[in-house]
Amino acid sequence: LNDYYGFGGSLLAWEEYKSDPRWSERSYSDIVTYDLASRKRKKLTRNQKYFSPEPNDDGTQIACVEYDEMLESSICILDAVSGAVIKKVSHPGWIYTYPRWSTDGMAVFSSVRDSIGDMAIVKINLQTGTEQILIPFRNRILGIPAVN
Repeated sequence: LNDYYGFGGSLLAWEEYKSDPRWSERSYSDIVTYDLASRKRKKLTRNQKYFSPEPNDDGTQIACVEYDEMLESSICILDAVSGAVIKKVSHPGWIYTYPRWSTDGMAVFSSVRDSIGDMAIVKINLQTGTEQILIPFRNRILGIPAVN
């Protein structure tokens, strides 16, 4: 996995890889957090496939990418205390990467790749689940969105 860390409030979040001890072709990627204020480490999820965790500004929610068994991706918003899924947004054929919170916390931005390999940047409204393409799909590499 990558050495990506997300930070919001006093919460640092990352993913940790774990293989299934019995089934060698099954693996998991779970979210781990570290609260800088309390100095406590917590394994937030168990046996999931979550990537690129990004806490919101107050550290109460975490946006991340989830892959299912069919390798379809979704943007998930998790509760930063329990790990419960608060919201899940998916678009068939899109692969989401590196979600970033909007400054008001009402939306998430993400680079996405379509089924032919073109990339775009989308804004996902968390109230409605609607997606707005901000930078259209083209044959180019788009990295982690920067939000100011």
